[in-house]
Amino acid sequence: MAKQELTKARWSTYFDTLAHILRGQTVNARLTIPSEGGRVEADWRRLEGITYDHKDDVLIIDLPGLEHIIRAPQSIRAEAGDNELRRLEVTDKESTISAVEFDPAVPMVETGASQDKVDEAGKETFPASDPPPWSGR
Repeated sequence: MAKQELTKARWSTYFDTLAHILRGQTVNARLTIPSEGGRVEADWRRLEGITYDHKDDVLIIDLPGLEHIIRAPQSIRAEAGDNELRRLEVTDKESTISAVEFDPAVPMVETGASQDKVDEAGKETFPASDPPPWSGR
């Protein structure tokens, strides 16, 4: 299985695409905390959603009875094999690692090498400040 580091500039697009792929599918997820001895947070529950909110800088993993929120993720790695996403590992600012395994594996999300510089800048500065008032000249 190959691990791939996802660039932060692509997280929003990556998780939006993943949500689109998961729509209408039944996928179970196992959520563990490997950095805390492999503690199991949720053992094979139906995945209801996984979202990255760039404004609040949080990754939310939604399972029945559990909304696991990872604040200020520092890195996200995807593990894939045979063009299928099998696992995500997320490290937060305290170096806590959260791992999500998928059953069945889901089609691999294209990570994309780089995003257009204008789009990248737009996401980081949105909402833009108001334009200067019209002077009427």
